[in-house]
Amino acid sequence: MKTKHLLVALALTTSGSAIADDLVKTAERSPEIRTFVDAINLAGLNETFRNKGPFTIFAPSESAMARLSPDVKKTLLSNKETATKFVSDHIVPGKIVVTEIKPGKTQTIEGRTISLQSDNGLVKVEGASVIQSDIVADNGVIHIVDTVVLPEK
Repeated sequence: MKTKHLLVALALTTSGSAIADDLVKTAERSPEIRTFVDAINLAGLNETFRNKGPFTIFAPSESAMARLSPDVKKTLLSNKETATKFVSDHIVPGKIVVTEIKPGKTQTIEGRTISLQSDNGLVKVEGASVIQSDIVADNGVIHIVDTVVLPEK
């Protein structure tokens, strides 16, 4: 009988039905979006992305953040208000994996309209290419993009 319970437990832990971590824990495991996670923390949005959702995050990579001018980067990460706008401009409501992204316009949780493009698995958000996709969390999904998505001035 113990062998049967062990096999059932083993099957459950190795199956795809295991519960994923929330968006914050999932993002924290990726060194490629460390600065974006710092912005979430500065904005005080940890609890939102731990307990609410679902959300789809288009997180800029570290190399995308490094291409920003020092002044722009400093401004984006200077205080809670600007960090909140920055983070919120990269997040849309709902859990949208790459295969479900449809070309067109959508709205970020900041309220800004952004364009999505999808062509044979190549996905772009406001011209930023998704370079790593479908990092699944229990309350959403993260896609890493190669460019910071900034509003037009």
